[in-house]
Amino acid sequence: MVEGSHRPASLDAQEAKKQKLDAREATYRKAKEFEQLATSDALTGLSNRREFEKRASDIIEGMRIGGRASDPEKQIGIMMCDIDHFKVLNDTQGHTAGDKALQKVASTLRTNLRPQDLVGRWGGEEFAICIIDGDKDQIVRIAESLRKDIEELGIAIENTSLTMSFGVTLVNEEDTFESAIKRADDALMHSAKAKGRNRVEFL
Repeated sequence: MVEGSHRPASLDAQEAKKQKLDAREATYRKAKEFEQLATSDALTGLSNRREFEKRASDIIEGMRIGGRASDPEKQIGIMMCDIDHFKVLNDTQGHTAGDKALQKVASTLRTNLRPQDLVGRWGGEEFAICIIDGDKDQIVRIAESLRKDIEELGIAIENTSLTMSFGVTLVNEEDTFESAIKRADDALMHSAKAKGRNRVEFL
């Protein structure tokens, strides 16, 4: 008589439980990956335009509800930043060099902002920043510091180095995110470009 080998039922149950947990963890990881793709810019790892707009809009709405707009030390600053002569960089050095420049700029902005501040890639060579709870002078100083940080990267573009132009505005009680970002972009960042680039324009 040959005795068969039998696996204890307890081991079968443990194995089934482990497989179930592994499957659940894999599903969770996949969901997080999809969430990351939906909210992040693939090239730079920053928030994408939609995610930045959502988060900044929520912050501005919270400021309005909380009555913080009248507190001079609890202001919200919106910045639009554009890499100067980026097309020249792409045309002369290629898109790979352009992508590397975007990644370095994104990393520099994120590293040199405070943990509570937001930064996202708005599109192309444009970035958007939301400074949370600062006074007017502090917000302008942050913009000027970022401008210098980018210039000091020393990324060559023909006979000069890569720089950025900044449009900076404070959010007022009547502002929506859309009105504030439009002011920072249309009235100020483009004014910085027109005045010679590599500068901060504030309103």
